[in-house]
Amino acid sequence: MLALLTSPTPASDCTLNGQPVPCDQLADAAAPFLVGFGLFFLCLFLLFFVLGVAGFILTILMIIHAAQHEIKDRAMWIVLMVLLGPIAALIYYFAVKRPFDEQPAKPASRSRSRRPRRSRRKS
Repeated sequence: MLALLTSPTPASDCTLNGQPVPCDQLADAAAPFLVGFGLFFLCLFLLFFVLGVAGFILTILMIIHAAQHEIKDRAMWIVLMVLLGPIAALIYYFAVKRPFDEQPAKPASRSRSRRPRRSRRKS
């Protein structure tokens, strides 16, 4: 039972490409591959993290735009963006926001009379 609990000794042999090699050399040979593998997945994780944060920010900005402007089907767009997130926000951006921003600004409505209003003070 004691033999089962002991770790392999440096003199034990492992196999690399069908050739027997000492196990400590096997770890040295695999180290660059494992480091590269780890860096690849770290970069992949960072890419997805950055895309997730950018998608969240886009969703928040598009919900704010929909809430502040008079657009058709405002409630539907807000619900879609809350439920579907960045996909709906991206569709909203191209279908609603860009055409909305390209429209000329509407002139401010004027009152019927051109006289300035007097304040009513009681003396």
